[in-house]
Amino acid sequence: MAIWTQIYGTDLWSAAVTKINNVIGSYNNWSGGTENQRKVKASATDFDTAWCDPENKINSSTSFNLGTLLVGDSKTIALPYHSYSSQANIGIKAYSVANPTNYIIGNITAIPDNQNITVNILEKGGSGTQTDMVVIPYVLDLDYDQYTLFAAGAYPNGIFVSKGTLANTTFNSHNLSWVRNGNLATVSGTLIFTATSTVINDNIVLTLQTDRWIKNGLSLSIMGTCNITRITGGSIHSSVPGLCGNYSLENAIKIYVLPLGTVIGDSIQLNFSFTYIVA
Repeated sequence: MAIWTQIYGTDLWSAAVTKINNVIGSYNNWSGGTENQRKVKASATDFDTAWCDPENKINSSTSFNLGTLLVGDSKTIALPYHSYSSQANIGIKAYSVANPTNYIIGNITAIPDNQNITVNILEKGGSGTQTDMVVIPYVLDLDYDQYTLFAAGAYPNGIFVSKGTLANTTFNSHNLSWVRNGNLATVSGTLIFTATSTVINDNIVLTLQTDRWIKNGLSLSIMGTCNITRITGGSIHSSVPGLCGNYSLENAIKIYVLPLGTVIGDSIQLNFSFTYIVA
C-alpha cells in the first residue's frame, strides 16, 4: 500500500482515516535514532521501518568456520539485495561485529543471484566459527612479485639472510625462487652440499628477509615438501630419497634431515618448497 494514496469522495470515513493515519505514522517513525544512522525496512510489512547502523545492516547470516576455511577456498556468502559485481576483481572484507580480528578478505568471483555472492579467499585472520559477519567493500592489493637466484651461493641475498648450516657438510651452491601473488607466497629451491662424513642428521634453518616473513609463523606449522638425495658426478647415487620433515618459524624455515648415509665427498641435494601467507 502506497503512503500517499489519494482520498476519494467515495471513500468511507474509516477508509480515509486509515490513509491519513498511515501518513502520520510514517512521519512519526522518523523520530529517534542516533547520528549517522539510517532508516531501513524492518520487515516486508508496509510502513515497518527501523533505525540501523550503516555497517551492521550490510551483514550476513552465513556461518564462517575460520578453523577450516583456507586461503584459496571458494565461499558463498548470503548478502540480501546486494549490488556487487563479479567483474574487475571487486574485493570484500567480512569481519565479526563482536571481534573484528576474526575476518576474511576475498575477491568476488561469481554472483549466483541478488541474495548471494561467491568469493575466493585471499586472506583470513582469527579463529572459531563466526555468525555475525559484516561485509564491506575492500580494496584488493593483487600485485605480483617474483625473485630468482640461480647457481649462486652468496648470503645474505634477496630471499634469505643466511643459508643455515647442515652438520657434516660444506655448502656449495643454491637455486632459489620466491613468488608472491598478493599475500600468498611460495619459496622453493635446491641447496647443494658436499658430505664430510658418512652420516648426515641435522636441522637446517633458513632465515628469511624481513619483508618475506611468515604471518603467525610462531603459532602454526607451515608444512611444505622436501627431499634430500645423494648425487655423484651429476647422477643419482641412491634411488631412495633421504627423509626430511619441515616446519616454520616466524622469520625462518626449519628443515630437519633424518639420518642419511653418505660417502665422503658426495654431493648432497636438498630440495624444498613452502607456501604461506606473508606477514
